Amino acid sequence: MIISKPHWISHAEREKGVKPAIYSIHVHPDGKRIATGSLDTTVRIWNTDPIFDETAESNPDCHKLLCTLARHSGAVLCVRWSNNEGRYLASSSDNDNVIIVWESEGESFATTVFGSSEVNYETWRPKQYLRGHDSDVQDLAWSRDNVYLASGSVDGSVIVWNGTTFDQVRRIEQQGGFVKGITWDPVGKFIAAQYDNKMLKIWRTSDWNVEQEIRAPFINAPSTTFFRRPSWAPTGTQIVTANATNGAHCVAAIISREEWVADVSLVGHKCPIEVASFNPHLFYLGENGENPAEKSSEHLSTVCALGGQDRSISIWTTKFERPLAVATDIFEGNVYDLSWTPDGQALFACAHDGTVACIRLPEFSEQIAPEDQVLRQLAAFGYNSESSQLPESTLQLDIEDTNAKQPKPTTARRFADLMGETTETLPTPNGQLPDKTSSSSSTTTTTTAAAANTTTTTTTTTQGENSSTTTTQPSRPADADFTSSSSNQPTVLQQTVTVGKDGKRRIKPVTIRSSSSAVSPGPRPASPKVQSTQHTGIVEARPAANVVRWVDGITYDFPESNIPASGIGSVVAGNKREPMEVDQGTPPRKRPAWIDSALLPPAAARSQVRLGVPKIRANFVWTPRGNDKQNKAILMECDNHNTGTNNTSASTTWDCARLSVSSHGKKLWHDYLPSAIMLMGGCHEFYAAACEDGSVHLYSSTGRRILPPIVLESTIVLLRCSDPWLVCLTATGLLYTWDVSKLSSRLDGVSIAPLLRVAQIPGSLDEDEDEEDEEEEDEEEEDGEDGDKDTPKIKDVRIQKNGLPLVITNYQQAFTYHPGMKVWLRISDAWYIVSEFWNSSLGHPSDYPLGWLSAAMTLNGGLDPIGKVMLNFVEGNKEAVGTITLSHIEIQLAVAALLNSKSEYRQWLKIYAKKLSAENAQEKVKELCHWLIGPPLLPCVDGRHWEPTVMDSLSKQDLLRDILPLLGTNRQLQRLINEYNTYINSPATL
Repeated sequence: MIISKPHWISHAEREKGVKPAIYSIHVHPDGKRIATGSLDTTVRIWNTDPIFDETAESNPDCHKLLCTLARHSGAVLCVRWSNNEGRYLASSSDNDNVIIVWESEGESFATTVFGSSEVNYETWRPKQYLRGHDSDVQDLAWSRDNVYLASGSVDGSVIVWNGTTFDQVRRIEQQGGFVKGITWDPVGKFIAAQYDNKMLKIWRTSDWNVEQEIRAPFINAPSTTFFRRPSWAPTGTQIVTANATNGAHCVAAIISREEWVADVSLVGHKCPIEVASFNPHLFYLGENGENPAEKSSEHLSTVCALGGQDRSISIWTTKFERPLAVATDIFEGNVYDLSWTPDGQALFACAHDGTVACIRLPEFSEQIAPEDQVLRQLAAFGYNSESSQLPESTLQLDIEDTNAKQPKPTTARRFADLMGETTETLPTPNGQLPDKTSSSSSTTTTTTAAAANTTTTTTTTTQGENSSTTTTQPSRPADADFTSSSSNQPTVLQQTVTVGKDGKRRIKPVTIRSSSSAVSPGPRPASPKVQSTQHTGIVEARPAANVVRWVDGITYDFPESNIPASGIGSVVAGNKREPMEVDQGTPPRKRPAWIDSALLPPAAARSQVRLGVPKIRANFVWTPRGNDKQNKAILMECDNHNTGTNNTSASTTWDCARLSVSSHGKKLWHDYLPSAIMLMGGCHEFYAAACEDGSVHLYSSTGRRILPPIVLESTIVLLRCSDPWLVCLTATGLLYTWDVSKLSSRLDGVSIAPLLRVAQIPGSLDEDEDEEDEEEEDEEEEDGEDGDKDTPKIKDVRIQKNGLPLVITNYQQAFTYHPGMKVWLRISDAWYIVSEFWNSSLGHPSDYPLGWLSAAMTLNGGLDPIGKVMLNFVEGNKEAVGTITLSHIEIQLAVAALLNSKSEYRQWLKIYAKKLSAENAQEKVKELCHWLIGPPLLPCVDGRHWEPTVMDSLSKQDLLRDILPLLGTNRQLQRLINEYNTYINSPATL
């Protein structure tokens, strides 16, 4: 054993000669440099060649101090190199509470440190500043595979950071006092933290919950240690902890992995132990510590070093009860940190006196066991050695460097949002009223007046003025008109609530109107968590949170006033067999109630599907939405109680509907219709009006009749116009879409029965039961409650530019129609609520239908009961999240292709590639790459032709070039990726 103390390793200023304490030291994975952190707020990187070679030490061309990093404003308490290549250096301090991740810029010219005569021969720049702790960051630890970086602080928290993006993965906060040391399980299943309140906590990485709390060895431990740095054995079998006691003796307690018990201690130090550090290798040790003649598993042993306040260092092995070596009085202060060289033959230590010592153990060189011995023992605990592969070519390193420089999206607290830990209120567009009220954003005053039989309550709600914050208003009545105002003045709403003898409340609906006849969009709501850019050059999908993005344009606008806030009610005659009547069985489920229409045609009485028909309003207005200023000024008005007079006989009168269109207050044209107008809509090319008798009237922009009235089988409950498409949904659940410019049909009376879960509802619609249910429905409607609990309600219908409809229900489901297969497809489902990208959007413009869909799904509210089931399922099956996320991304890709959204398809394909790489899905990677490359890797089957493009314009091979660098981030895929890279960049394919 050789002990040396290089005098030139110091953070002292040459003029003063004072040596500040060195709190941390760590050896680079290549063994050629060490990093130290000191009280002087700097991190210094030193060359190890002068330490191990006397010739190099005396050579003036061999630089001893390689670099000084001065970005911290407080004492540097910990420095840690990342494992394997040592690409990053993480450092933490006690004043700025920040963690800095440093990255080398490669070879550079020598530069002088500002304000000093020292020269930097290496350049390290801050890669990332990690802020999240509220006090001193005492310790840092990288996981074995560099997937995570953990930090422990005096604020009592442990924060786990992503080792690639450096986003915060998890903040672990429980009552445990100051965190003074952390260590990772080499298998990757646990992380251990030692606290100031005499406790060691072990956390599971699967769900970040506590696995075990260990207190017994620390009950009588003193509170004088500055650090308590534990260490996990390289085999994963035990943890050696600092500052434990055994009676009156200061010891290092060994925690066994099997039962988390401390039944063995390392006794010998006279004062509390500050730090423990395991050698990264296994060693063959004989009976007396010598190299055994036969190297078998029986002779394998781990080696651990301890340092404490008695200024000494001891080296132990699990083979013997006594230490292999003890070095005393080599420091004049407490030992704060220990670090082994990668070859396991030298140990570095730093102390409070500002010096560094190196203990060399050359006899270990012949006793080191092969690396596969360590991996074999780790495999017993589930460790996969393939996850720590080394790069096999410079191309792999280039791919990783390219991906490391790409901007990373902000990670949202996905499960915290799902489980209700956040309380943000979703923004509402154009003044639309959400379904729930918030007591925190409204002021309510109630006055009660006594009467003979009823009690009348008047409620006044004042909405806040600030348009940049989200406020919540009372739910609007189902038949209320909808307009919005650009004024920011408070809106006072009056509601009359009556309470009858039976205790039921009845709310008199309040019509909400604007002082202006034109609709002006409200302010664009800011994301409550994620800041979004306004440009559309580069867009990224971000893991979902309660974020609603604004989508401009008429093509994908938000729900309008002709759909009730609670959705269009429905009743269906299902296909499901009636439940059998069993004596001890549960009674059959009651058929859901349905909403009656103002005029129910005979066809609806015999239909399998019945939708609620809008109530006939005396008069109402409709205004278009979008970015076209000229179109915004258009106003359609309807008067359903217009009275006409016969010229020949003044006593003869009749009622008719009057339709008028004006612009900027100037009347453009008007017309009279024989039936009451239920719905209106329009766009640049045409205007449409749907009447009570099931007819649809089409007009040009000047009021010219385009066609005779279209006559449908029942009353229209929903109407949408979007150049050049017209969409109508009837009370019998039939959906029509027409291209008005070509006078052609895209969907010809397609039933929406599959969307309403017909297969899950019993098929009985008895007329007597209908009458009873109608009475119950009336009562429930007056009570402001939703009488239909089982049958889905239609929340919104939109038309795509290609004429395909999007239908959204209150079960957090969205559907579209496949014209080739002639079936409905469920393109969004609450089953994927646990996906990392649930309700994600890629951008703001109207060219992103999936982005609009996610925002509309969030705004429309509602939740399929399966969503709660999935949340409970994931709580006990964390590994299922990755599988469900992958399936969700695959569906998003298919939907983007179906809706002809090229930009979203490209972005979701990149997300898919990242996820495939993270999940190491090799077979799916092969399938995807072969599909994009085509022949000869993808042979033609049965004469089927391979299409070189997606959606007739996106080149598959260009898409492959985009995703190959993303797939290459997983080194287990590097051979595959190199083959595809070689092929796709060959002259034959360029």
